Amino acid sequence: MVEPTVQLVAAVAVGALAVAVAGWVESLPFSEATVLATGPWTVAAGGVVVAAEVGVYDGVPFVTVPTLLVSLLVVALGIWFAFTGIAELRKRPHSERYLAASGTGTAAVVLGGLLYTAPAVSAVRLAWIALAVVAAPVVAVGPYFVLSLVYTDAVARLRFAGLYAVAAVVFDGVASAIATETLGTGREALVTSGLSLTAEAAGVSPSGWQLLAAHAFVGVVAVAAFGRIGRWRPAVGYAGAAVLSVTALGSGTAVLLSAVLFG
Repeated sequence: MVEPTVQLVAAVAVGALAVAVAGWVESLPFSEATVLATGPWTVAAGGVVVAAEVGVYDGVPFVTVPTLLVSLLVVALGIWFAFTGIAELRKRPHSERYLAASGTGTAAVVLGGLLYTAPAVSAVRLAWIALAVVAAPVVAVGPYFVLSLVYTDAVARLRFAGLYAVAAVVFDGVASAIATETLGTGREALVTSGLSLTAEAAGVSPSGWQLLAAHAFVGVVAVAAFGRIGRWRPAVGYAGAAVLSVTALGSGTAVLLSAVLFG
């Protein structure tokens, strides 16, 4: 497994590149709905990472975690661009629904395969997944509401995309807390790894649950920055929110599924 520090640096580098591309290619059809539509594909990516780690693809030539993730990205981008073009030609709105629908189908297949592959899993362990899914947006709503009072322009620009990004960062923390504090796997998602390294450098050692406040703060500050950028370059603001949510939700999904199903 790649070291968390290397993963974090790689995620930041890829994210910066994606935001830079969005700023350079002004015609990218990024919108609030696009950010939300990446969710199912992100969950599928997290599931694929876990499947590769537990040996589901052993024996298949040239199949590694990077090649699987790149393949998913290519398919998702192909569907996004293809159906966006078709929707524009036919003058149909909401082309992002095709991206979301295809991602939901892919995620269902991947997660179903993991459940079939995993040893007997109790309902109590599966309940931790439900807890993370419910707790993350509940925790994120409060800080996002405060942001709407302090910096209304950011929320007005990103709206639900901003809330989704903050919730994804909090999900990263909830998943890591469940994996480390409750299920004892010792594995942390990317944002949590970065916060843990920062806390260690500061000479403190908070628990995974105590770090949730820091997750919410990081998510709100990042969304505020993307909202400000989005006032002048909307595509860059949405791209930043998308990269943040994909990084946090994807790594959190991988950590949580690995801990619950195979921990």
